[in-house]
Amino acid sequence: MVENKTGLKVKCLRSDNDGEYELEEFKRLCVTNDIHLEMTTLGTPQQNDTAERMNRTLTERAGSIRLHAAGPCLEEINSLKKQLAKKFVMKDLGAVKQILRMRISRDEAEGKLRLSQDGYIENDVIFFGHWESHVRDGLYKAGHYPCSGSYKQVCKKFREAALRGCEVDIAFGSSIVEFSFNKGGWGAMLADLYCRKADVLVRGYGGWNTRRALEAIDKIFPKDAPVQPSLVIAYLCGNDSMGAHPSGLGPHVPLPEYIENLKKILDHLKSLSETTRVIILTCPPVNEELYRRFSRDHLDVLAEIIRTNEDLRKYSEACVQVCKEMDVKVIDLFTAIQEREDWVTSCLDAQDGVHFSSEGNKIVVGEVLKALKGAAWQAVFTLEVAADRVFGGLGP
Repeated sequence: MVENKTGLKVKCLRSDNDGEYELEEFKRLCVTNDIHLEMTTLGTPQQNDTAERMNRTLTERAGSIRLHAAGPCLEEINSLKKQLAKKFVMKDLGAVKQILRMRISRDEAEGKLRLSQDGYIENDVIFFGHWESHVRDGLYKAGHYPCSGSYKQVCKKFREAALRGCEVDIAFGSSIVEFSFNKGGWGAMLADLYCRKADVLVRGYGGWNTRRALEAIDKIFPKDAPVQPSLVIAYLCGNDSMGAHPSGLGPHVPLPEYIENLKKILDHLKSLSETTRVIILTCPPVNEELYRRFSRDHLDVLAEIIRTNEDLRKYSEACVQVCKEMDVKVIDLFTAIQEREDWVTSCLDAQDGVHFSSEGNKIVVGEVLKALKGAAWQAVFTLEVAADRVFGGLGP
């Protein structure tokens, strides 16, 4: 019929796995007419989306009519079914139970239809990750959206339920952290490695220094949060070490102030809970010549701010010393990156010479794994991941 109406040859027929399409007679018919029979994967109606959408539309129309059906209306429904059956294969799926994840309940005595948005809200909370945030004073911290009481309850429920079942680890810092969840980034790698054991969240803010971090630390890591992170990996060093701008503006923080800021930040992180552990990353080295060209061509006024490995070394050494004094685990990236002879060309971003290349990201992950295994404290998930998992193999 299709070929006669359109003049086109049917070459492929896609269907679900219902019994009528499994009949040998039907398969022989397809072979005889040189038609490729393609079955959708079980449990994936979206692969047959056009037909399934039509089926759903027709079912919902009939269900809507049946909802209000009484007496003579049943004849109208049956008449509609007969008309539709002449053109479509009809499946009676019963009354509609939900639409857009809103549960439908019927009060036939009162003739009323009620929709519950609980399922819809839960789907929104999960999809957008809103359960990670806290609701304060009627505002949603993550996006500052006004939210209803039911929304607050669902957020709280999902946050508590999700965090009870796994560890939460937070990467915190400037653009080195922000970009870590890009493809091949060290944060993304850690999230992949521990996907069955922990949630790895990124809280990276490009351009931040310890001064800005100290101002916001109470909001990012509130001490009264119902669940505290098991591990915080913090990077706050590179922007502080940049040269001062002639105007006095810019991210530069003098070394003595940097040391005091870092101590206050570490005090806050260590006080979150008895089980919260902290790992600090020092500054990595930079490709000075590449950064100078990049800043001149792309950063306008910031082109006057310089980055030198000598300054990075001083701030890295100060960071290591503070961490030793406060008994905080520290990873000396300034030294670790330079252990490779070709680090200038292989470990740093080929555009700006500051952020990590894929090889540089692998080094960071390797150093974090070594730090976790060598720490005096032991995270729940640590010992199940081998260092070479970064380059292949099975997950924990």
